[in-house]
Amino acid sequence: MIAQLEEVVAGELAKEGSVTARVSGGIRGKYAVLHEMLGTSTYAEELTTAPKRLVSDSFAAFEARLRQRIAQVIAKKAPEEAERLARLVIASADGINRLGAGPDAIAADIDLMVSKLLA
Repeated sequence: MIAQLEEVVAGELAKEGSVTARVSGGIRGKYAVLHEMLGTSTYAEELTTAPKRLVSDSFAAFEARLRQRIAQVIAKKAPEEAERLARLVIASADGINRLGAGPDAIAADIDLMVSKLLA
């Protein structure tokens, strides 16, 4: 699962386009993969919202790489705030996902959140 997450996120972040579109695409990609793989599981919500102390070291390492990659993209637009904005984007997306509104609503909400944070 982590390999697929890495591939999707890296592909979205590497695309041509605005910083906002690339960051939003990367985050949406992460949740699309998670929902595709876990969507039918009765444990899907638990697995995607588990506190960090319950998450495997591999997934925690993926999250750290995700934050770094997003910060690198954001640095093109806001170098002095890139790390902080990357943390905020990821934390906000986690919150959006916890609302459980469904994949389409989650994607739309992520787009709105990223556009506002990176405005």
